Amino acid sequence: MAPKLVLKRRVFNSQQNIVYLIPARDTPCVAEEYANFINNLIEKFNVNPKDIHLIGHSLGAHISGFAGRKLNQKISRITGLDPASVGFLTNHINKNDADFVDIIHTTAGLIGIQQPIGHADFYPNGGILPQPGCSFFSVSNNRDIYHMFFLQTSLSLLHTHTHTHTHTHTHTHTHTHTHTITRGDQPYP
Repeated sequence: MAPKLVLKRRVFNSQQNIVYLIPARDTPCVAEEYANFINNLIEKFNVNPKDIHLIGHSLGAHISGFAGRKLNQKISRITGLDPASVGFLTNHINKNDADFVDIIHTTAGLIGIQQPIGHADFYPNGGILPQPGCSFFSVSNNRDIYHMFFLQTSLSLLHTHTHTHTHTHTHTHTHTHTHTITRGDQPYP
């Protein structure tokens, strides 16, 4: 009889987990090194900052945002995939970190930030657990599905419309503005 290997995933309380708290505390230091690296690319290799798109997941989303703040020139875009909430209630990635900041929330209110913090915030299936095809206890799987979706659509040359948002303002006149966001690489003008 062959031995069985059983793998278990467990959801942990990140506030009580030292393994999370140390890297969370160190995100500004990592961001500073990241910013130095990007500044060198811009200055020594003539990389256009408007051609730079940073993508970060969880703590990496905040690292990307903090790095964006420390750059000598503003970059084009930062995408935050489920920015972590624990330890980042006030100081976190935000829309001032790049010309365009988009955020995908799939664990909002649990381990991910719930409030809108970018120029565009997406909440697939309400942004909460469980996501379709995943169990509530499979946090990693819930996040991975949308991160792979993001990468697949960002790398695709084919742009398809996924979201139309309409604002109606009522004063003495009614004005309707419709903004279509295109799934793919460039949702900004």
